[in-house]
Amino acid sequence: TPRTPADLATHDWLCGDMLGNGLLLQDEKGGEHRVRFKAKVLCNNVLPLRQFALAGQGISLQPEGEIGEDLAQGRLLELLPGFRVAPMEIHAITPQREIPEKVRRVVEALRSYFGTTMSS
Repeated sequence: TPRTPADLATHDWLCGDMLGNGLLLQDEKGGEHRVRFKAKVLCNNVLPLRQFALAGQGISLQPEGEIGEDLAQGRLLELLPGFRVAPMEIHAITPQREIPEKVRRVVEALRSYFGTTMSS
């Protein structure tokens, strides 16, 4: 079990493509720790990554709100509880300049949910 951010580099990683080959963690005092690793599995969807993690195939970064039951039941373990992933950007991209009303509403809902850090 990793005890420090540096320990994470030696483990098998199940990664979403937005992580690339690294991760920035912040400790309780605001210090930053960059971790570089090579992905064992690279995917653009967290659901299969969660299934691989549940099968014991490696470490995966997962949305907290979606794994609460797995953590509570002991199916998944939280690693390095004194550290948090640094905030990541989320972008909404559309194929056209004229954004349909339904797409605008989804973007507004995302903006409301995630806060004011999203830019148009």
